[in-house]
Amino acid sequence: MYQITIWKKEGRYFGEIPELNLLASDDDPTALVKCLEEAEVKLSESYQQAGRQLAASQLSHKENRHAFKAPLAFFAVKTSIVAIAASIVIVIAIDTLSDHVRNGFFDGALGPFHLITKIGTRLESMSPQVKEKNLKDLERVVQELKPYMERMRPLVISDSCKK
Repeated sequence: MYQITIWKKEGRYFGEIPELNLLASDDDPTALVKCLEEAEVKLSESYQQAGRQLAASQLSHKENRHAFKAPLAFFAVKTSIVAIAASIVIVIAIDTLSDHVRNGFFDGALGPFHLITKIGTRLESMSPQVKEKNLKDLERVVQELKPYMERMRPLVISDSCKK
């Protein structure tokens, strides 16, 4: 005897024997099972009259049905592995790029963050007298550049900013 699968949809019962490709529907589940069993017997008798056995076709049908599911699962696993590997490569590439932006692209080259850190460390380590001297020098440079900046300002600032 073959396994019968029954389900209900929109108030009606449906049943099938997948191995034999038999499908039936009825309002009563008991009548549905009886109908499928009768169809199975009739099919078996038809096979016997033709000199064939029903069990042989059942085995090949089951093997074909399960053979389809295995490659699909294998494909899903392979796809997941490739996606994980690609994610790891992307993360490593982004990390390497951000490190180069911070510290410079070539050995010995100083990136902007490294330069800022170095200047900050040097400023912190200066004595108050040296800091005062450097500030006076900067003030003198600014005073010397002021006339040039006043002449360049109209060229740099757009008309919309002047209003």
